[in-house]
Amino acid sequence: MLLVCSLTLVANRAWSERSDTADADGLFHEGRALMKKGEYEAACSKLEASYRLDPAAGTGINLGDCFERLGKVASALLAYQAARKLLVSGDPRIGPVEREITALDARAPRLTLRLKAGAPPGTHVRRDGRKVPSNHFGVAVPVNPGKHVVLVGAPDHDERRFAFSLNERDVRVLEVAPGDPSADADTSRPDGPRPESGPSEGEPRFVLAGSTAVMLPLGNLEEDVPLSDSVAYVAPIEVSGGLWLSRRFAAGLLAHYGALGTSDEACADLAPQSALTSECSVSGFHLRAGAWGELRLAGGSDGSAVPWVGMGLGWERLQLAASAGTWKATFKFDGAPELSARFGVDWHVASRARGGVLIGASVASYGSVDSNSSPLDGRPTASHQWLWVAIRGAHDL
Repeated sequence: MLLVCSLTLVANRAWSERSDTADADGLFHEGRALMKKGEYEAACSKLEASYRLDPAAGTGINLGDCFERLGKVASALLAYQAARKLLVSGDPRIGPVEREITALDARAPRLTLRLKAGAPPGTHVRRDGRKVPSNHFGVAVPVNPGKHVVLVGAPDHDERRFAFSLNERDVRVLEVAPGDPSADADTSRPDGPRPESGPSEGEPRFVLAGSTAVMLPLGNLEEDVPLSDSVAYVAPIEVSGGLWLSRRFAAGLLAHYGALGTSDEACADLAPQSALTSECSVSGFHLRAGAWGELRLAGGSDGSAVPWVGMGLGWERLQLAASAGTWKATFKFDGAPELSARFGVDWHVASRARGGVLIGASVASYGSVDSNSSPLDGRPTASHQWLWVAIRGAHDL
């Protein structure tokens, strides 16, 4: 009886192995047919399934070729390496496979994940949906080019998301830690989490930004002289640079230059009455310089929205040049301090590049006017405001 049972088990195992081999062979030929049609995503899926059922060297080689055609150089590298281990000495395929391994190894991006010192117990990391084993920390692992997402969590902590892109041959070291303590976490424990005061190693420390806007005037140029009588709009270009002082707050300096659109009433306000008998024209520009601070209201990455608010303190100059007949004059209106507030939303378009829109407002008084004889001379100053909408781009370094 025992002999009969043993023979039955052996027969069943042999039948199962023959069935797997047949299924693998069918999937292999389906994958090859799809590759010939250029349908590489579906082909790679078939070849992977075939390899899982019957890990043959030929299937691994074809799978590596399929992954490489999709640009997944790290997956191709692993497939060729697995196939090489299955090739026996003297196999003519060894040379070509080793050349592929060498070429792909040079092309594949490398990512090293490190846990930040002091990361709380129980910290776990997932890259692109898969758990990262603890023995992979500190190791430069080949990854495919393109977008990647790393999620880091721990008990009693919010999950932190890192999103970035890698190109072929890129090498990146990313130091990771979970997010801030959860709202209900007990932070009074001696070994409890400590909020971090600044960016970690590998995270951005500098930011450069540029924007273009349309500004509309409100308030008065001088007492009883509306600013909109002289200036219809300003179209400035602004550049700024600063430091990330924490993961959500940055501060720095800015400057902008804007061309003016003048109003039809500008000459009546700026030129003396005696000059208005001739044709009058007005042109000018707007300058601003100062300091700014910006606070991200939420995280956000990989295409998600990042709302933020900002404040500024600085100096502005409105310079107008008017001429009518033989009369000419230049007016320099200086305003300080100028206070501004902004609100915007950015979207990550690359690992450290952002684009977005913003609205803003500022208030100041032109405390001095530098001009020759003009109807404005001697009038008390008055406050004015600018309202603007802008598009901007920023890059974190």
